[in-house]
Amino acid sequence: MRNPRPEIALFGWVLRAYPADFRSRFGNEMMDVFSEDIRDRHKQRGFLGSVNGVCSALWEVISVAGPLRFKGSLAPAVVISIVASSIFTLAFFAAVAPRCIK
Repeated sequence: MRNPRPEIALFGWVLRAYPADFRSRFGNEMMDVFSEDIRDRHKQRGFLGSVNGVCSALWEVISVAGPLRFKGSLAPAVVISIVASSIFTLAFFAAVAPRCIK
């Protein structure tokens, strides 16, 4: 069955950002809550209400799914390591470059 609203179909696709075990446990309930929320927001404020609901849901996916995905993973440590080494490398070359030119 197709979803009557495209944003609901989009949210179903975005739910894939959550880990599989979390989705299997809460996915249907999340879809139901999102569908109700979008319908209510659309009734109250029209298109802008729908946009606001989608933005709110996307922020939740970013702030919740990301940490759930990386829980117990080395990914955050790797990212921090890469960023820190990049900063140190840039600082080193910024400090050395003017001396090399003279």
